Amino acid sequence: MRCELRFGLLGTTVLYGRDGDGVQPVGSPKVRALLAALLLEPGRVVSVDALKDALWGGAPPASAHASLHNHVTRLRRLLDDPERLRAV
Repeated sequence: MRCELRFGLLGTTVLYGRDGDGVQPVGSPKVRALLAALLLEPGRVVSVDALKDALWGGAPPASAHASLHNHVTRLRRLLDDPERLRAV
């Protein structure tokens, strides 16, 4: 059974622990931006282009696709539930 996760986005970006007590800061600025972009579109598919735009604005580097993949991997690890964040 999946438990509900809670996030804090105002001020320091944090993930509240599964028990509701512990607070874990969310890693790098890019991982925080990725999480925020996904949380703003709950239950919806967010395109790779939209995520690149959220992380790098209108000028993503040539390595943006690989870098985005790495940031998603880090976020999945942080969420500790691979099914919560899926690629389609």
